[in-house]
Amino acid sequence: MSREKKRLGRDALVSCYLRYIHPTVAIQTKYPNPTITQRLNGMKVLRLEVKKVNRKDQLCVIVSHPDFSDSNQEPILLHIVKRWVTVESEGPNDLLFNINYEQEPNLSTAAEENENQIELPNIAQVENVPNEVINDPAVLAAFQDIGNVDDDDEPVADNIHNPNENLVELDQTEWGYNGICDRRASSGVNRGGASLVHHDASLQLTHLQLFEILFPTDFVKNVIITETNKKLKDHMSYSEWLLFLGINLEMCTQVGFERRSYWATDSIGKRAAPYSYREIMTRDRFEEILRNIQFTSFEPPQERDRFWEVREMIEAWNTNMERQFKPSYLNCIDESMSKWVNKWTCPGFMIVPRKPWPFGNEYHTIACASSFVLFRMELQEGKDEPPNRRQKQFSEHGKMAGKILRLTKPLHNTNSIVIGDSGFCVVKAVKEAKVLGVHTQFMIKKRRYWPKYIDGDEISNHFSDKNIGDYDRKRFQLEGTDLYTHCMKEDGYVLSVVSSFGTDTRMGNWQTRGEHRFQYPEIIHNHYQYRGVVDTHNSRRMYPIAIEEQWKTIRWPLRVFQFLLAVTEVNTNYARNYFYTRPLEDQITFRYYLAQEMKNNDNGSPKRASSRAQSVLNRHEHLSIPPNHTFAGTQLVPCKTDYIQRMCSICKKKNQRKYCSCSLGIIRCNECFKKHFMEETSCIYIGGSPTF
Repeated sequence: MSREKKRLGRDALVSCYLRYIHPTVAIQTKYPNPTITQRLNGMKVLRLEVKKVNRKDQLCVIVSHPDFSDSNQEPILLHIVKRWVTVESEGPNDLLFNINYEQEPNLSTAAEENENQIELPNIAQVENVPNEVINDPAVLAAFQDIGNVDDDDEPVADNIHNPNENLVELDQTEWGYNGICDRRASSGVNRGGASLVHHDASLQLTHLQLFEILFPTDFVKNVIITETNKKLKDHMSYSEWLLFLGINLEMCTQVGFERRSYWATDSIGKRAAPYSYREIMTRDRFEEILRNIQFTSFEPPQERDRFWEVREMIEAWNTNMERQFKPSYLNCIDESMSKWVNKWTCPGFMIVPRKPWPFGNEYHTIACASSFVLFRMELQEGKDEPPNRRQKQFSEHGKMAGKILRLTKPLHNTNSIVIGDSGFCVVKAVKEAKVLGVHTQFMIKKRRYWPKYIDGDEISNHFSDKNIGDYDRKRFQLEGTDLYTHCMKEDGYVLSVVSSFGTDTRMGNWQTRGEHRFQYPEIIHNHYQYRGVVDTHNSRRMYPIAIEEQWKTIRWPLRVFQFLLAVTEVNTNYARNYFYTRPLEDQITFRYYLAQEMKNNDNGSPKRASSRAQSVLNRHEHLSIPPNHTFAGTQLVPCKTDYIQRMCSICKKKNQRKYCSCSLGIIRCNECFKKHFMEETSCIYIGGSPTF
C-alpha cells in the first residue's frame, strides 16, 4: 500500500534544496558555498503567492526560517516554486491549501529528469530573442552582457596599455642574426623525448593499467571513494567504482539512448539499448552512486568560493601528471573548452566564439608535442575568482605571465621549448620563463594594439621592401635579459614571433608563394609544426562522441570530473601509441576497450567476466602490417616496400594496411574492423552476464 502524501498548508514545516530557494542573495549570505544536494529543513509555510521565477509567473510557497532575519530581527520571507517543496509535517486541517494532489508531478523522478535534460543556452528561454542572437556566440555575448568573454581580437590583460604605467626601457635593440642561439649556448640542452617516470616501457600494459597511471588513482581511493561512502547506504569498493565508471564510459560509446533504457526490462515501443547492466549493477545502486559522488575532502570555506569543490581534484590531477609523466623538449600551450551552457550554474562561465564549443569553462592547458599527452591545466576563473583568496604562485609577474609560469612548472630548468599563439604573447612572460630555464615563443598579433615592448610599425617598415620568404631577427634586452623578435615576410603581412631563442636555420618542407620558393626559419617552422598539438588533443576528446555531451548532468563539479576523465582517456590512447608502439585507435573503439577492462577489473569484483570472455576481447586487436612486410596467405613475409598498401578484404577499399589479430592475412579497414569486433564480442554480454 502506497504511503499517503503529506498535504501542504499554512503552518506546515517543509524542506527544499538550497538551490531552489529565493531570494538567492539571502541564501548566499548564510550559505556562501552550498552543494547541489544541500537542503534547508524546518521552514514554516505562511501562504501561497504567484511570483516571477526564471522570467515566468509561477505559484510559490512563501516561508520563513529562524536562521533568516534582518537587522531588526524581523523574519526574511523566502519563496520556493511549489513543485520543489517537500512537506515534513502538516499544519492544522483547517489551514490546508485547496490543491488537487492527483495532478501534482511525481517528484521522485525529478532528479533523474534534470540529469537527462537537454542543455540549451540560458538565453534561448527568453521570449522574443532573434535566432541569429542565439546562434552567434559573439552576438550572444554582447546581448547577455557577460564579462567572461575570450575574444580573439581583445588584448591580453597583461598587454592592456595604462597611460600611468612607466614601461621599462629596452636596451641594445638591433636587427640581424649574430649566429648565437641562447638555448643552444646554455648548458644542458634538452632534446629528449617524453617518458613515463616510474614505469618500464618494455612492459605491455593494458588500457586500464595505463589509465590508472595517468589518472590520480590515490585521489580516487582516498578522497572520491572515501567521501562518497559517507553518503552511501552500502560502502563502495574501488572495484565497484571501476565498474560504475566502466558502465558510464560504455554508455558514452552510443548516442540516442536514455540512461534508464540500459536497465529496461521491456523495450516495446522504444528503441532497445545495445547493452544491459541489470545483472552487473542495479539501476538503484548506479543512481545512488551518481547522486552522491563527492570530489573533495575539504569543508566549505567561510567566504564565497564557487570553485571549492573542484580545486583539490584539479590539483591532484596536475600533481599526478607531474609525478608520472616527463614531457619532451617540445611543448604547446593553448586553450581547451569544457561544455556547459547555463551561465547561472557554471562558475567561471566563458564565451569563446572561436571555439567549436563556445559556451562553458575555459582551461589553459599544455601538451607534449612529441607524444600529444596533455600534462597540465588551469581553470580560467574569470570574474568568479574569489577576491580574498591567497595570491597564486608567480602572480606578481602579471595575470597571463603568472599563468604561463605555473603551466610550465614541470619544465622549469630543463631548457625545453613552449610554443603558443597570440593569446599568450606577453613579452615579460618570455623573459621570466627564460630566467626559470624555459624557452618560449609566442606569435605576435595586434589585438586592438600591439603587445607591450613590440613596435609593430617598425617591423612593417623594416620589411616594406623585402621579398616573400625573407627573414630577419631583432634582438633587444628587457631588464638585462636578451629576447628576440623573429619576422618573416608573407604575402600581404609580416609573420612575427617573440622568443628567447632561435636561429636563422631553414628547415622543413619547401614552401611556394607564387614565384618565391623557400623553407621556414626555425622559429617559424616550430610555429606551423606544433601550434595545433592541443587542438588535436581537444578534437579527439570532443569528437565523434564526447563524454561531456553523452554523460548528462546538472552538477557542475561532475562536469569538471568528466573533463579530467576525457582528457585522461585521450592521454592514455596517445601514451599507448607513443610508449608501447601500439596502434593509435579511434577514440570510440579505445573507449569501448577501456570500459570492458573497467567492468571486468580484477580488483575483487564479484561481477567480472569469465576468463574465456576476457580472452575474446584480448584476441581482437587492429594491427598494422610491419614495415617491409606483407602477407603471403596467413604468413608475414619480408618485402621491399616500406609500407605496403593493400585492399580491404571485406569492402574492397583501397590503401589499407591493417588486420585483426584473430585473422591473419585478412585486411580490414577501420569500419570493417568495428563491425567485425562488435559481431565477435557481442556474445560476451547478453542481458548483462557473460554467456557463450
